[in-house]
Amino acid sequence: MSKQGYKTRIYPTSGQEQDLARIFGCVRFIFNQYTTYRDYEYENQVQQRKTHSQLRSILTVSNKKTAFPWLTQAPAGALQESCAQAKDAYAAMVKKRAAGKKAKTPRRKRKGAQSFRLPGANSFKIKVYDAKRGKFKLYIPKVGWVKGKAGRNVETATSLTISKDSTGKYWASFILEAQPHPAAPAQAAGIDLGLTHLAAITTTSGRRHKIDTPQFYRKNQRKLKCPRFCSV
Repeated sequence: MSKQGYKTRIYPTSGQEQDLARIFGCVRFIFNQYTTYRDYEYENQVQQRKTHSQLRSILTVSNKKTAFPWLTQAPAGALQESCAQAKDAYAAMVKKRAAGKKAKTPRRKRKGAQSFRLPGANSFKIKVYDAKRGKFKLYIPKVGWVKGKAGRNVETATSLTISKDSTGKYWASFILEAQPHPAAPAQAAGIDLGLTHLAAITTTSGRRHKIDTPQFYRKNQRKLKCPRFCSV
């Protein structure tokens, strides 16, 4: 089944906004740490480079226990996804350079980068409590239930990205299971309006059916006569 993106507003409370700000900062920090470490390996031509799994474990597990315990304020899935994004960005740079093209190292995320992604439907929850008005609640780990409003059924979401724009609005971007298109009818028909007949219907099977003109006026002409003017 194909998938499609859908974006809608969410409305966190003031306390939840502070929780989201912490997550934005943690995710940004992990991305920058990952690319910085890869830069070091690349520039110093380190022979035994750490695998993605090893580096991800150092940044998202070891750091939370030792140097940066405040990383526990962010969902583990968001931190791991940040590592995956940094990996893809760095791999794209290496691929371009290997092909003889100019490519800069991935940009560090600045404070203005306000987004994080939760991959997989198990990393968040959705409850629709007013289907008629499209109102739902979105459970974000480390934040809680956040209210939102959508014009689509968001319960089929398989991944989620939370972001904040420059105007201070918060958004939830979902990847949804696309609804299957209805099966095409076995036959189709075309309608031609005519002069001698009201219409002629022709089907794809070759059958043709004519509809006579009702002629309502002629049938009711006598009934429309007004007795007051019959003697004129």
